[in-house]
Amino acid sequence: MGAFYNIESENLPVMPRDMGKNWHQDSVARQKGFPYYHWLQTESGIGEFFVNDERFELRPGMGILIAPGVPHRYQSVSIDQEWRINFATFHGPIVNQLADYLGDQTQIFLDVQQGRKQAEIIDRIFYMVQEGRINSYQISNLAYEFFIKFGLYQDFRAKFSGGDDYDRYIVPVTEYVGQHIAEDIQISDLSDSLFISPQYLRRLFHDYLGMAPTQYILQSRIKFAKGLLLNKHNLKISEIATQSGFSDPRYFARIFKREMGMTPLTYRKWQS
Repeated sequence: MGAFYNIESENLPVMPRDMGKNWHQDSVARQKGFPYYHWLQTESGIGEFFVNDERFELRPGMGILIAPGVPHRYQSVSIDQEWRINFATFHGPIVNQLADYLGDQTQIFLDVQQGRKQAEIIDRIFYMVQEGRINSYQISNLAYEFFIKFGLYQDFRAKFSGGDDYDRYIVPVTEYVGQHIAEDIQISDLSDSLFISPQYLRRLFHDYLGMAPTQYILQSRIKFAKGLLLNKHNLKISEIATQSGFSDPRYFARIFKREMGMTPLTYRKWQS
């Protein structure tokens, strides 16, 4: 069914970088490992995966997650039989914390039942990307869920103690920002709605996303403006500024140039 590479990201907690479905897989050997978390699952045929002197046989539905930088190789069990896989790689600011949560495991092998549950999440992300419905916040939440479920399968004790805080505080804020991008969004109002202090909300954002809430809101506005610039050619720059939550078009143009390295108008012409 194809593959997608360098999927759009905006420094969200964890995001898929590359994805493929029903991919014909040739032999691969990586002596230095792969730079990102790598999920591989058999769609049809049988593959064998070698890591740390262990051999894993991947029958349909079975999958394996490999940590970054772990040497490994994989191939079809038989040169006469085609091996087709589904794959995904992941990156993001909290990936290292997720590694702690997974108990520093270099690889996690899932049986058919467990693998198919993970496949449901990967399929949802893949079809969103395939259909061009790239809702980065929703995709990031799904990717986060994908990792968290590994801890349940492996019966690890969660070291990533802030997981509940992410779901309780970060997700509502990112969803609210996405739904009210044109409005005046105050950090104090967001924290009040969650019954926490603005200082604590800022600390959570730094811990999980590596940025302040105000920076996250700004990046979200810029991304929204980019979409309008590309898809709404009838809109004036001042109208795009307003719809993206900037009350002053001159301020919008200045911030856009600082973030993108070019003016909004140049960006629109460059992308056309």
